[in-house]
Amino acid sequence: MTTFQTSIALLLYHLTLVPATSLPVLSQALSTNNSLPAILIPTNPTAPTPPPGFSVRLNFNSSVQLRPLEVYIYTMGLLTTLCFSPWTSTITHSLVMSGSDASTEVVLNPLRPFDDSTLEVRHGVLGLYKAGVAIAQGGRFTKLDAPLYVRDLQVGSLQVQPRSTLSSTTNNTNNNNNQPQPPTNPTPPSSNDPATLTTDSGTITDPTDPNFTLTYHYDGVRIKAQDIFTAFLDALATAAEHGNGDPAAHIPAARSAGGDTVLSTWTVGPGAAMTWQRLKRALCLVWTALVTGRRARFEGLAFGVVYQGVGIGGGRLLRFDGGGGGVDGDGDG
Repeated sequence: MTTFQTSIALLLYHLTLVPATSLPVLSQALSTNNSLPAILIPTNPTAPTPPPGFSVRLNFNSSVQLRPLEVYIYTMGLLTTLCFSPWTSTITHSLVMSGSDASTEVVLNPLRPFDDSTLEVRHGVLGLYKAGVAIAQGGRFTKLDAPLYVRDLQVGSLQVQPRSTLSSTTNNTNNNNNQPQPPTNPTPPSSNDPATLTTDSGTITDPTDPNFTLTYHYDGVRIKAQDIFTAFLDALATAAEHGNGDPAAHIPAARSAGGDTVLSTWTVGPGAAMTWQRLKRALCLVWTALVTGRRARFEGLAFGVVYQGVGIGGGRLLRFDGGGGGVDGDGDG
């Protein structure tokens, strides 16, 4: 059977920046106090427990080096694509995450495509989570081949590798609406627009829904890229298990693999307004626009989630111990 591939160019979101006072800013979310609220007491990572019999084998090839920031961006990009799909739905075609100018790609393949596939979204999410943590903790920015197993039977594979010519030119021809779909990729912000590079607080608008906005404020505290990356891995893997329409979405404490960085979110007002779909979208916007935007910015931050002009939730990325740093592995990403 022919294997269909999705070439997903992960472009940066267009940022609509306005003064932070023009929309409701949640005072709790934008506090610059670095003391830990009670809900941020360090806990084990909150990512879902793997289904019975699931395992992933990580085979690194140190002779093939990859760019650290690209590994972070495209691993997270594939996870953000999967997290909106039903947890136990089947993946029947290959997913390839890369960028038009990138040298790295992340690929998720079912062992058997179409109706015979037994690779589920939860297997892909947990495979990305385990691989991402191992990469970040060990600084292993090298080629990776990771077979995915359920009860010792291989159901798929995950690769982090140099981008191939084929993946940059193929298109998705599978019209199955239940399959994970790539996010909308609007035009990236202009590199000569200083507002997109230096603004410490403001508002960003979801390019697919002008009613959905985030207010934000950086706290200026540097956090290692590996800690931000693994905290977001933990948060999105946790969110992926929940149905998009389920209400009262919040994550008390997603934690970095190193244990010193916490990503916490909460609801404001009626819990029904903050669905898991909206929380997932907020986390994706924070990652793509505020962390790995035109210029990657690895700092603590607070954000408020606003829908139709009303605050419905908030979040905080906070380092509570240790020091910060830049991109792990190479300074320019």
